[in-house]
Amino acid sequence: MKQFMVICACAILAIGCSSKTTDVDENGVLNAELLTSTEGGLNFTPMKHEDSVYVLNFKPTIYTYNNEPYTGKINAFNADKLMMEGSLKDGMYNDAWKFYYPSGAVQIEGNYSNGLETGFWNSYYRKDFYSIVKYYDNNGYMLMRKEYFDNGKIKNYQNVKCPQFGNVARRIQFKYSGEIDYLDAEREIGKLNPADVNKMLQDNGLLVK
Repeated sequence: MKQFMVICACAILAIGCSSKTTDVDENGVLNAELLTSTEGGLNFTPMKHEDSVYVLNFKPTIYTYNNEPYTGKINAFNADKLMMEGSLKDGMYNDAWKFYYPSGAVQIEGNYSNGLETGFWNSYYRKDFYSIVKYYDNNGYMLMRKEYFDNGKIKNYQNVKCPQFGNVARRIQFKYSGEIDYLDAEREIGKLNPADVNKMLQDNGLLVK
């Protein structure tokens, strides 16, 4: 039997042959091991892309079942542990997806549209402890990125110049203690102190912890 690989931004999840013996479960969810793709394998890479060049040159991987692009929910198991669940539409990633640690905790979650990430995507060190948060617009362009230390404090924050973020490009680096180490914010350099920056992020829902 073939092996199913999920390649994540922060880790590689190897999903071995499932013990499931039917194509779909009682909820009509297809076993992902039964899919084939235009890439010749089953490689899911959530939160991988970060630049506009990727979107401009994007060619979606098409997943097929019985030689037809598949539409519906899919999942994957390793030794009866759920490792991934999501949906395909016309063979492309679509709607909500979740990837799990062997413990059952969510490792990565977010939404796809026509094969590209959209909206907020979150990865976690462990339950409720963020590792990376990214925000993509409806066309798949990444507009914001946050990275966290393993103590739950933010490590760095970046957003591109766009209406969603006040048409101001920002890059802020934090120390492990939570203090600001570096600030590069268009039109704001020298005008904001660390307390003002933290308040700005909190007011806009950008600084989770």
